[in-house]
Amino acid sequence: MRNVFTFLFVLVTVFSNAQTRTIPAQAFDLKLLKADLTYLASDELKGRFPGTEGEDLAAAYIEKQFAKLGIQPRGTSGYKQTFEMYVDAEIGKANFMVLKGDTTSYPHGLYPVKYSSTGVATGKTLFVNFGIVAEDLNHNDLVDYEKGDFKGRIVVMDVSSPDGIHPHSKYVAHYDLEERVKRLVEYGAEGVVLINPGDLANDPNPRFERIYSVGVPVVFVTNEETAEYLSKKKKKITISAELQEKKVKAKNIVGFLNLNKEKTVVIGAHYDHLGMGTTSSLYRGVPQIHNGADDNASGTAGLLTLARYFSNHSADFSTNFLFIGFSGEEEGLLGSDYWTKNPTLDLSSLQYMLNMDMIGRLDANDKVIEVNGVGTSPLWKEKIPTLELNEIKLKTTVSGIGPSDQTSFYHIKVPALHFFTGTHSDYHKPSDDADKINYKGEAQVLALMVDLVKAMDGEKNVPFTTTVNDNSRKAPRFSVTLGVIPDYAFDGAGMKINGVNDGKPAAAAGMLEGDIVIQIGDFKIKDMYSYMDALSAYQKGDKVKVTYLRDGKEITTDLQF
Repeated sequence: MRNVFTFLFVLVTVFSNAQTRTIPAQAFDLKLLKADLTYLASDELKGRFPGTEGEDLAAAYIEKQFAKLGIQPRGTSGYKQTFEMYVDAEIGKANFMVLKGDTTSYPHGLYPVKYSSTGVATGKTLFVNFGIVAEDLNHNDLVDYEKGDFKGRIVVMDVSSPDGIHPHSKYVAHYDLEERVKRLVEYGAEGVVLINPGDLANDPNPRFERIYSVGVPVVFVTNEETAEYLSKKKKKITISAELQEKKVKAKNIVGFLNLNKEKTVVIGAHYDHLGMGTTSSLYRGVPQIHNGADDNASGTAGLLTLARYFSNHSADFSTNFLFIGFSGEEEGLLGSDYWTKNPTLDLSSLQYMLNMDMIGRLDANDKVIEVNGVGTSPLWKEKIPTLELNEIKLKTTVSGIGPSDQTSFYHIKVPALHFFTGTHSDYHKPSDDADKINYKGEAQVLALMVDLVKAMDGEKNVPFTTTVNDNSRKAPRFSVTLGVIPDYAFDGAGMKINGVNDGKPAAAAGMLEGDIVIQIGDFKIKDMYSYMDALSAYQKGDKVKVTYLRDGKEITTDLQF
């Protein structure tokens, strides 16, 4: 599952009863389910990162299972639909500054930032303080300049603000470094040199996966003497930056169960994971294989299990089925986005889409399955309450937007649901292994999905609806974290912790799974957005008081980001 901090789920209702399923979990071969999942999450596949041998092995396995079932290839080359994706940004060797005839090289003196382009720029330096234009605060570092005045100049800018970078700064709304750099380029800057002379802000991150070029070289100077010199003297300099984005070829695996019907149901799951760990990993240590048993070998094994079921019971259904194993989900829903923009089946024939992402950790006691996206069609709210749950409880959310592949189908106006058994402390860590999967619980999720397909069968058309508040707020940017996994299904006030990562601020402060954060510094935490708003106000090193509930008791502790 893609980094869950990006999205907010809105809880709407809970269903439960104790009747008998139409389709019992015993309808599925648990030995096959376990065999699929165990192989996909084995060390042999080395975390199934896109463009690697591990992804190739996983793709070949899915293709083999489809072929056994007589499911037709529906990619662009057999079952495969190949697409290019960026996986890393590499800093090259040609990063330097010529100053008084001297050359300072990365990593000792400077490095390009993610807003830089590759290239060389020469010009006379011009220091513009913080480059902040804040009309609401009657502050304008560019007041003496107009657009075009920086032509031929290398503009030098402090990455901090007039009163530093901290949560109580009145310039918080004007911190965004990318916006400040873009403004300098709009004024004509040939290149930008960033400095941090007062050490009142964090240095720009030298590691990033994507480049967001503003069109000119942009470098950060780490040498304090050079930074001080550039802030006080005007000097003709040359700066050079070299960045390369690494591309790989990833593969969606697409199979079509053609029953010669008018409409088609899409069943999807992403099969990629984090390989040896990426910036999305929550593990800090020596690189290790991230097997991604729950995320998302569980969904991929579910995809194959449902492919077997619908193939063997095809006479019971009045739709075709399109099975898709997506790649590139962890890097931003790339595979599903690519398929929806380059479909291998007529989009007008799609009835709805069901997505499985992390369905392997059904709690044996609570037995809660989350079904996200019930607002994408009025039929979901009509059909879901009629399902026979057999001790399972459903938590549903309205929004069609979420941290998995159903979002791509929502964007093309196809009703879509996401099935999910919740986050856990192994999320995006090497410890997400096959021995922690609840296989009987996963079979219950799959039985629920078959029941829903049966309930929907016979509907001539499944109407699409836009969900409320999808675009009402933009998630704020933040550079610090408590180091916890939020419980996105929690419907009370505050942010409930579903897992605490070792070595992170929350763990150091003594916080535990199950705690509910209700205040961070001056910020009251009412929901996920207020939690992210609070994080966006802090920088690494800041100290703050955090208040949380544990077993109904209010506790306040000191925490350092």
